[in-house]
Amino acid sequence: MKLLPSKKRDDVSVRLLFRWSGQYRSIYYDIVRHGFDDPSMPGGFHPLWCFYLTFHEEQIPAALKGHFDFPTKNVPRPDGRARYWYDYPPDIGGCHLHGGITYYTKHGGIDNRPITYEFGCDFNHLNDQPRLLDYDLDYVLSEVVRSIDEIRAAFPELKHLCLWDAKYYNEDEGEYNKAGSFMSYVGRGAEMKKRKELNND
Repeated sequence: MKLLPSKKRDDVSVRLLFRWSGQYRSIYYDIVRHGFDDPSMPGGFHPLWCFYLTFHEEQIPAALKGHFDFPTKNVPRPDGRARYWYDYPPDIGGCHLHGGITYYTKHGGIDNRPITYEFGCDFNHLNDQPRLLDYDLDYVLSEVVRSIDEIRAAFPELKHLCLWDAKYYNEDEGEYNKAGSFMSYVGRGAEMKKRKELNND
């Protein structure tokens, strides 16, 4: 897919952005392609790929929370104002994420809303520069899969989201179907019981 350069008028700059979302091994991901004007690039546009992984707090056992819920630290800026940043533990940062985490934030946590933790990375490092125009959705998706596989290997205790009841379970409490959705034995049993009752009515 070819990304067109931004269209401008005197008071507004409109940029094109594409987003693809999905789920792999019960971890949600978003792939984003956008960019910025750059006269040195073909077409005058510098493409930029990123992907983001999201983890739900119910998915993370208490013993692992410290690996996903990063503390903030105060980093002074040249203008004297505070800049808040996050410390990245070496084990989660050591998982691939295309060379390392470059984005992290938390969502929720107020009004009894659950917390989700979002990790991101970009494809704009120095060693990416020669390949910027070669990256495509298939390549970035392969990086997503690789990163999730590494995170699953590093943290096998992370829970899996059941297709049937939308609850989280340990891996040995269910199985994945051919479509890649996790089905817990409890959730599937409850669904089958419900369908049987409906058929008997």
